[in-house]
Amino acid sequence: MKQKITSLEKDFVASNLRSQLTTLQNLLSSLEREEVYDTEYTIGSLKKVEGYIKRLRGFLNG
Repeated sequence: MKQKITSLEKDFVASNLRSQLTTLQNLLSSLEREEVYDTEYTIGSLKKVEGYIKRLRGFLNG
């Protein structure tokens, strides 16, 4: 389904996606760099990103 969104909504969605992308890129860099990594931090970060994306999806669904 396609729908028209305002530029404010578009900026909001883009900003949120960029933020989650940055979080995931930082997590990936940390995982690639470290010999031993904190699984609690990794799981927490993934849950945080998942929550933000879920809320963003709800916003888009109206």
